[in-house]
Amino acid sequence: MSRAVIIGAGRQGPSVAYDLARTVQVDEILLADSDLDVANTACDRVNQRIERTACRPCIVDATDHMGLADVLSGYDVAIAAAPYRLNPNVHFAGLSASCPVVDMGLDTPDAHEVHKLSDEARSKGVSLVTDCGVAPGLVNIVASYLVSRVPGARAVKLYCGGLPETPQPPFFHQVGFSVDSLLGEYVDPVESLVDGQVQETDPLEQIEFLEFEGLGKLEAATTSGGTGTAAYFWRGQLDSYVYKTLRFPGHWRTMTLLRDAGFWSEEPDSNGCVPRDMTLEIMSQHMVVGDYRDIVVALVKVESATNSASCTLVDRYDPATGWTAMQRTTGFSTAIVAQAVLEGMVTPGAGACESMVDSQWFIEQLVRRNLMCNFSGLA
Repeated sequence: MSRAVIIGAGRQGPSVAYDLARTVQVDEILLADSDLDVANTACDRVNQRIERTACRPCIVDATDHMGLADVLSGYDVAIAAAPYRLNPNVHFAGLSASCPVVDMGLDTPDAHEVHKLSDEARSKGVSLVTDCGVAPGLVNIVASYLVSRVPGARAVKLYCGGLPETPQPPFFHQVGFSVDSLLGEYVDPVESLVDGQVQETDPLEQIEFLEFEGLGKLEAATTSGGTGTAAYFWRGQLDSYVYKTLRFPGHWRTMTLLRDAGFWSEEPDSNGCVPRDMTLEIMSQHMVVGDYRDIVVALVKVESATNSASCTLVDRYDPATGWTAMQRTTGFSTAIVAQAVLEGMVTPGAGACESMVDSQWFIEQLVRRNLMCNFSGLA
């Protein structure tokens, strides 16, 4: 009998629970949230879809270390699906409770702090795996697979984007969540591996166009967070490791205009108004939609001096289950890593998913969930 606890029952936590119960056949899943009503609603949704009672709700304060450790104690794996700033707390509590932890995403400095716990985690027989969502996460593991299959691989290019089915002006982009975290990806420094060294560059740079079958032309630009800690992992092994976010044409031009005109400034103007706050309110009015039907597009390219290979994944909103493409790709990817922990496939210690999970097995699990990876350039 396997038991899992998920911290965070909002948008992504329920999709992890659904996959663990349906595909992995986890017997008991505790869905914990700071809001018991949210946890109850999430449990009802999952239990109805799997047609059995696997999930039960719990209230938890992710800032309370001892309380969180008490909740995690006795479980076989914990999934950190809380707001990313709180996810490090789940790792610290998991270590105290000797419970393995898999997270959906962290700030890169926080991920480095978790990785420093590797020796302690190893001594307790616990695995702490960071950045297991879609980007970072799925794309990084697929990149590891391609690097292993391309002799002399030197360069990795990652592209990923969550897109609306029908983009609307003026921003040509919609989301099903707060735009505050989205804007963070557009303003924070970008960490990439360039000429063998980890470098920080500005976001919304190096814009390029790519064609995708069935979607047409998309625009890619550098944004923060997409590589996770992979640039550090591959330093000394690869020359470059770069991530860009995909959007429909027109989005990056508009975002760059807002940035350069000062609309994202956090300094109050002469009237005491903060431009960023006003901009977030206006962007939210146009970009946040309730009935959000989306597409997730991911492209991973690996190149050597003489060869190259790539993997493309396109997923769409599933009307049969109501899961968005972002919930499917992020939630199912995280659930697959949790499955690897449950099946004893992850060595105790702490590290990012690309260094902790068997990449070929991971891809097989994606296919099992109808997340189809289309490869080209492999022998």
